[in-house]
Amino acid sequence: MMRFYVGTVGILFNVFLLTLFVCEEDRNKMLYQPLLHGENRNRMIRSKIYVAVSMSMIFVLLVAFINYITAFMRWGYEIFEQAAFIRTIIKYLLSGIYMSVITLGIVALCICTRSAWKTIFFVIIYLLIDQFIYSSNIALLQKIWVGYYFNLWTFAYEYQKIPFSELLIGISIMILYGIAFFQIALYRTKKIDF
Repeated sequence: MMRFYVGTVGILFNVFLLTLFVCEEDRNKMLYQPLLHGENRNRMIRSKIYVAVSMSMIFVLLVAFINYITAFMRWGYEIFEQAAFIRTIIKYLLSGIYMSVITLGIVALCICTRSAWKTIFFVIIYLLIDQFIYSSNIALLQKIWVGYYFNLWTFAYEYQKIPFSELLIGISIMILYGIAFFQIALYRTKKIDF
């Protein structure tokens, strides 16, 4: 359920929500209008980004909650065996980090393209490239790709403990991508001329 949601469906769900949230408000000139009490454009876009990123993490945790409720109804207390439970919760948290970074990328895309259809198109291209890079043998490209570590953690280490080095490198790469996406979104927001 986690792979299905975070790997494909969750990203597409996020892109549809965010294009309505960002691109449609941009089209209606609501996204960047200063508020009555003097808020500036930069603070408004930051608050919208924070809401989108936190909702991504909440959606992943909601999937984890639903997954454990249905698993409990089927298998009972066996699903709470300590080692497996801790590994699974860690993987859900890592999936939440990945979804938050992808959400930042989608927001940056929305602000850069200012078009819902272009954003959806680029996200579908991203999903295809992501699967190609994960299944390819180009080691250098894999090591610097944002989606590689999520795929590695959920497929290669599905029932195993994730090595600490892979965990540290993966989180570091995701944080770097997240910072880059956040900065791109803020930079493009400042450059928009109304």
